[in-house]
Amino acid sequence: PLLQQYITHRMYDFPFPTEKVISKADAVFVPWGSDSLAEITKLPMDAVSGGINHTYSVVIPPPSKHPGHAATHPVKATDHQEFLRAQQGRMDKEREGDRAR
Repeated sequence: PLLQQYITHRMYDFPFPTEKVISKADAVFVPWGSDSLAEITKLPMDAVSGGINHTYSVVIPPPSKHPGHAATHPVKATDHQEFLRAQQGRMDKEREGDRAR
């Protein structure tokens, strides 16, 4: 809802009473106009990972190369016509069950 309120405020000039939120490092919301260098230097230092003088690549590490939880073997997808036929069969069985009641 916060993002929607902010976009509505920016697009249609609706009121936006929400203040900036900087209490958590992983949940920072800074509205437009509050992102000047003077405002950024007022942030608590624990909210800014490593300070504001580091580059993006230092603060945000690149993704790891290992696959993690990825499937080790390729998954074969069902042909969409076969899938639809199977769904039609299930729906027919449900319909027959409803008629029997």
